[in-house]
Amino acid sequence: MRARFFTFRKRVVSIILLSMLVTLHIKGQDRLPDGWQGIDIGEVKLPSRVFYNAEDEVFDIEAAGHEYWGSGGDHGHFLYFETEEDKEIVLRVREFSAQTRNGKVLINMRTGLDSRSSNMVVEFKRNEDFNPWVYSCVFYYRLLDNGSNGGDNAVDIPQMEQPLPRWLRLVRQGSYITAYHAEDADPERLVWRQLGTPTRFVFRGPAYMGIAVCGGGSGDYYARAIVDNLQVRDVENPYYVQEPVSAQTLTEGSSADINVTAVFGHYQGDYWTIEPSSTDTNVATVSFWEEEYPNEEDRILGERYQKYIRVNAHKDGIATVRMTTNVMGFKMESDFIVTVNGLREPEIIASMNPPEPWTLTELQAPNVTRSMMEYNGSIHENLTLWTERRAENMGNSSFFLHRNVDENADVEMKMYVESVRNTGNGSFAGFLIRESLANNVPFVSLGVGAYEGLQLRYRWDRNVTVISRTLPDVIFPCWIALQKYTTDFGSQYINVYYSYDNKNWRELLNYPLLANFLGGNDMQYGVALAGGSHATADRKASAVLNNFALKINEPFEDFSVIGSFDEIKARLSINPNTINLGTSATISYKVIISGRVTMTVFDSMGRLMQTLVNANQEAGEYTLAYTPNNLHPGVYLLRYVAEGDYQFVRFVIP
Repeated sequence: MRARFFTFRKRVVSIILLSMLVTLHIKGQDRLPDGWQGIDIGEVKLPSRVFYNAEDEVFDIEAAGHEYWGSGGDHGHFLYFETEEDKEIVLRVREFSAQTRNGKVLINMRTGLDSRSSNMVVEFKRNEDFNPWVYSCVFYYRLLDNGSNGGDNAVDIPQMEQPLPRWLRLVRQGSYITAYHAEDADPERLVWRQLGTPTRFVFRGPAYMGIAVCGGGSGDYYARAIVDNLQVRDVENPYYVQEPVSAQTLTEGSSADINVTAVFGHYQGDYWTIEPSSTDTNVATVSFWEEEYPNEEDRILGERYQKYIRVNAHKDGIATVRMTTNVMGFKMESDFIVTVNGLREPEIIASMNPPEPWTLTELQAPNVTRSMMEYNGSIHENLTLWTERRAENMGNSSFFLHRNVDENADVEMKMYVESVRNTGNGSFAGFLIRESLANNVPFVSLGVGAYEGLQLRYRWDRNVTVISRTLPDVIFPCWIALQKYTTDFGSQYINVYYSYDNKNWRELLNYPLLANFLGGNDMQYGVALAGGSHATADRKASAVLNNFALKINEPFEDFSVIGSFDEIKARLSINPNTINLGTSATISYKVIISGRVTMTVFDSMGRLMQTLVNANQEAGEYTLAYTPNNLHPGVYLLRYVAEGDYQFVRFVIP
């Protein structure tokens, strides 16, 4: 049947925008292949256009329509093939452009041609932020006519991983539909990656399989897709479905056995292999420890069978475990994330009675499951605190190692925070000063978080807790120090500092914290560990602390302060911080201490893109002309590292 071709009429602005976005053009126009038809589904305000070049087997489709999803139904142009057999549809998206973020190209299986018909879709589009170089693949569906939509597995595909060309595939086998995508390769060597989970979907009549294009926006905009290798074909590979493996969180030094589950639907030999690998073997390694699955003659169609992968957690960090599966020559990749926490329960559990005058207290004890402490001879070296508890904050509910100090004493505390680990968020370890051990009393805490950075927090009455300052870029291991002193006029002040090398210190605040709200005969000073979010029970956390020192009425150490955080922050700048391609910006920075200086550029995914400075430099002020060659539009991070000095600024290439 001949396709209906529409007269191409558009506003001038649409022509200009699309000519800028798509550079590929196909030769001429031929009849559509036998069996293929085109139709506008739903409300399409602007004329659709379909060109087909038989020599190259390339389709050029341009269409409007405000959305192809949701309760409002599907709206766009649908090029389809009708069949009642089990088939799969495959295509390669060579070029795609859209004038709105909801513009998309899709492969689609439908039960009917009404806009609200039940259907299965694999969608390719730009991401929701309309970033011009990040795309998404999504598998979603409407299981009932006029029903609501469901969906599974959005997969972002950054430009660095070649979003285009991109292969899409939708497979119908019996009552199940399975979706895949693949990076471009020779058709015989494609490695398909499953999107989401196989979904039960029943056709009670013919299936309409094809490609759809939707412009998005209000329906007054176009999207354009150029595709090739469009086929509706028999399912050539054995019916095999591997169910996704969820993300895993393990403790350093532990192991976990992960089930990899598959469903078979054809008796085509007993060839099922999985090759697991880890992107960072320092963090985690993987191996098979058992393989159990039935021989072909014993296998039951549609039943689930399992293989087992053992994941060994070695070191704090994040790794991706990738499984390359081969079933009768049909290759597919899937992966899952492994997060390893350096959280460790103490092997030597000391008495809950540390040496005098120190005491251990579980603040707000009803929230505590258990707490432990480990040290070797002295609490001042290699001190490990471990807790399993709910904790709103370090000052109010934590595991507290403390001693009583006179309220008028001048006190200095200093220590090296080697690590802070937890199984959630909101865990801090550091210094704590409390008016007493009662609940809801005034306190001051200075803590380093497992993920949140350095935080100063205080409570000046029973009802008000203030987070005075949080520096998310301060990470362990680091040194922290606190000085509390009383002036001749009786006022109490607190200064707080941090350092990476115990030589070059920074002030957390631009001013001393007035602490007259602290007082009484039961003042407690020491170190504390908070387990995590108050809303979630049984958060585990551990901290390793070294060189802990508490001085009472002794001369304060000179911390050789190199400036407050705000002063240091002002020593690195980039102007302008929005840099158009082909133009330059000026980077200004000040070297405080002579030594090695490095300046590097990272993208938003943390990948090193450029090194601008890597040399020894004398103390002084410097400027650098910077032209961001070979970078794509996006947000970038400029990182400056010098002796005891770490700074970051962001810039944008529009």
